[in-house]
Amino acid sequence: MALATFNPSDSELLKKMVECMGDSQGMVRLSLAETLGSIGKPATPFLLEALAHHLNPVVRRASAKTLTLICEAIAPTTLQKLFYTMRIKSGEEEWD
Repeated sequence: MALATFNPSDSELLKKMVECMGDSQGMVRLSLAETLGSIGKPATPFLLEALAHHLNPVVRRASAKTLTLICEAIAPTTLQKLFYTMRIKSGEEEWD
C-alpha cells in the first residue's frame, strides 16, 4: 500500500493492520510497525487500544514498540496510566 493513497479515516484497515501485528513472522510485524509508524497520528488510538486491551501479548508488545516510532505526545501519558493501572491490578505497590 502506498502511503500517498492511504485514507487516514479508514478505521477498519487500521484495526486490521494492528491485529496483524500478532503474526508469527517478525518481518511481517516489523513491516506493519514501520508502516503504522509512517501513518502516525491516525494509527495512535488503535495502537493504544491494542496495548491496553488486546489478549495477545505479541500484539500488545508490538503496539508499544510502534508507539515509540510515532512519538505521539499522548502516548507517554497514556502508557504511564496503563502501567500504573496494570501494577495496581496485579497487587504491586504504587511507584513514583
